Amino acid sequence: MLKSLFLPTVLCLLCSVGFAQTASFKNLQSTSAEGKRTFRFPIIVLESAATAADINSELMEEVIDRLFETNMPLVRSMNLSDALTELAKNSCSNGNCSVTGLDYKVLYNKNGLLSIKLTFENSQNRLLEKEFYFNFDLKTGARLEIQDIVKPSQMSALMSHFRQNVALRNDIVVAKILNHDNFKNDATAQKRVSDCLEKASKPILRDFAFTEKGLTLVTDYQTFVDILQAKPKDDFLYDYKFVRFFLNPAISQALHIG
Repeated sequence: MLKSLFLPTVLCLLCSVGFAQTASFKNLQSTSAEGKRTFRFPIIVLESAATAADINSELMEEVIDRLFETNMPLVRSMNLSDALTELAKNSCSNGNCSVTGLDYKVLYNKNGLLSIKLTFENSQNRLLEKEFYFNFDLKTGARLEIQDIVKPSQMSALMSHFRQNVALRNDIVVAKILNHDNFKNDATAQKRVSDCLEKASKPILRDFAFTEKGLTLVTDYQTFVDILQAKPKDDFLYDYKFVRFFLNPAISQALHIG
């Protein structure tokens, strides 16, 4: 596990503020030597330093795993600040950057629940940008999975709604593509569309996140990236009034939607 970045003096400054239901954040930032690539990472501060350290370590472990295919034991043994500096230094090889930046956005932070989106940026090729979502129970530090928030008896029904929405969006996108002048008479392009549809016919839920407006579900694929040449929209927002029937009572109570 990565070492905690927090110093006792920093924690003392925050002791008078309660974090029972929400987290506080500090920005940990590192810039590459040439000054063109910035990596910004969230340091989570809670009343329980141990719980915060667990969450921060898990987030950084995920960042390391996403950025590097090979194991980096030296980076994993560093504190968070040194680890981020090392990541900024080594994310490019021979001028080819798998990631040109890292940023985050807090999507939900109250009632003991935290959702964060990490964005792996790529200014050289926007199509290679990736977003990952992380959800935590702030009281225990446990990372929440979809099965932790949805009633077992309702998982199949929720996934059915999810697949229907994915299929509907695919139909709309395909209609636009096939009606475009560049594709109307292009058999090769139409075949590519057909292949994409086949792959997307059984989407898998990759991520989810709590937001102020509702529950976001994210697909495991990016729709027609190689055809549209635009950043795909792979997330679906469900109003809490709808999804409350699928959620565990404890989650509904925490979200105040029971």
